[in-house]
Amino acid sequence: MQVYSFKELTQPAKKQLYNYVTKSGWNHYIETYEEMLQYYGVHFNSGESHFSVWEDGEILGTMGAITREVVHSGEAFITGINIDYTEKYADCFKMLVEKCARYCISKGAKKITLGITPDLEFLRPNIESFGYKFTHKILIMKYCCSEDISTQNDISREIIFEMLSNKNKDNFREVHNEAFRHSPNAALLSDEDMKAMIEACKENPGLKGICLYNGRPAGIYDLRLKNKVGWIETIGVHPDFQGLGIGKAILEKSVDILRSSGAEEIRLFVLDVNQKAYRLYKKFGFEDEGVRSLWFQKISY
Repeated sequence: MQVYSFKELTQPAKKQLYNYVTKSGWNHYIETYEEMLQYYGVHFNSGESHFSVWEDGEILGTMGAITREVVHSGEAFITGINIDYTEKYADCFKMLVEKCARYCISKGAKKITLGITPDLEFLRPNIESFGYKFTHKILIMKYCCSEDISTQNDISREIIFEMLSNKNKDNFREVHNEAFRHSPNAALLSDEDMKAMIEACKENPGLKGICLYNGRPAGIYDLRLKNKVGWIETIGVHPDFQGLGIGKAILEKSVDILRSSGAEEIRLFVLDVNQKAYRLYKKFGFEDEGVRSLWFQKISY
């Protein structure tokens, strides 16, 4: 068995890898080969931190390290895990997790958070044997209400929504980063992230925006529409404005935007430890659909 980074693979090997990672059908972000190239380039350091194990021309498993948050919080993430349950799965996992951990540490990581999908729970004993402890789950929820639900928010007259633009992108970034700075799996936005989001708005205007409360940036939303399925990727409220009902107003606005954009189904992700958000979504008409991923953490080295 041999480990290669995505950057080292030939184009035919990359296409073989694409077929391998998409065969399970759960991948939320990658549907085409071109999307994989873009996603791996952005999130896996131009492909140098995504690894795959090969033997006799066949792929036995994959795993990637995301290190962009190390500079902010000292935290790195191991994700993109795909391993078949064969007699060699334990050796394959060991090779990949050690490779990723070494990469994370080389970038200065003080803690490493590792995520798996539910179909890979057979790896849990192996994960725990490397010192990772379970911390939380990410749940998938689906909007199941056939009728409009109004939050009857008393602050609606003080709220204005603006689409994301070059004019308000700095406010968007500040609200997002303050809202999620201390959250598990937080991903703080950089200047490059904002440029990419502005570019994405050209194709789907209105799916990303900011909420102003009495003229002050108070909340943000980031939505995604694909194949008539709408995803509420992010709803965030600045700590200074939490508890005022702004989250409810943004949720209602997000559902309205996705519906008017042609979404036939609406889903979102929520951490099981974020009970405040979970209760809000349940009250609004979202129901549990399943577990998206399980997360484990290790303080390093």
